[in-house]
Amino acid sequence: MDLHLHPPARSRSAATKPVPSFPQLSPAPVFDYHPSVDGIDTNLLILFHGLGDTQIPFGQLGRKLNLPQTACMSIRAFGRVPFLEEEAYQWWESFDITGSLLTNPNPSSTLTKLMAMLDRLASEELGWKPEDIHLFGFAQGGSCLSELALLWNRSQSTSASSLASIVSVSGPLLSLPTIPTSSRSPTPVLLWSRRGEDDTGKWRTGFERGFQSVQHFLGPRASHEQMPMTPQEWKPILEFWSKLLKSRHPWELNDGDTEATSTYEVRTG
Repeated sequence: MDLHLHPPARSRSAATKPVPSFPQLSPAPVFDYHPSVDGIDTNLLILFHGLGDTQIPFGQLGRKLNLPQTACMSIRAFGRVPFLEEEAYQWWESFDITGSLLTNPNPSSTLTKLMAMLDRLASEELGWKPEDIHLFGFAQGGSCLSELALLWNRSQSTSASSLASIVSVSGPLLSLPTIPTSSRSPTPVLLWSRRGEDDTGKWRTGFERGFQSVQHFLGPRASHEQMPMTPQEWKPILEFWSKLLKSRHPWELNDGDTEATSTYEVRTG
């Protein structure tokens, strides 16, 4: 019998991840997913739209950002905004019977679903490590992802399972955390707000009570909630990501095995 050495076949997960699926959730969540344009899915950016929007514009935003080695997933909020004919969604029940915004909404149901989605993304089948998952959200979407990051941190036994980063644009925490300093989430935070939105500093204080590392950027004043519009307004977000997004070299792509170049399969015949 002859023996031959062959380099192992590279698995699909070495460079790319499968398209996410969430069979444990019913109804199935609606989302847009786009793998990294350079073919190497090292980071995952999950985008959360604001109140009254859909996943589509934020899916387009993820593609336009074109972050290196970064797949993008834009999730549609789970609830339809009532009394509107157009497609408009909310992360939780947001209005009372008079149409006024609720001052103390209950995000529990939404957070339970999103936690299940994160668990699924971190499964062996989908292959994402929590430390490679970044969250970005606007307004209500920013509030949602921020509460999600706190809940995720409380559910994990070690800081090694923390999420990579969060960027909340004009999205404060719903709660004012009372977490001991030693137990605060190590996930880095960038709170991006416009002048006049947080004059009392309550938004930043909330994040600092829940997270160990919080950066706060003040954008120019606007007449209403508004996403960053200009390159100058996007600059602090891109600089924040540039320090946190990971990059893998080709020799690292064999399932992350740094000894891949000296590993072989033994085949007969």
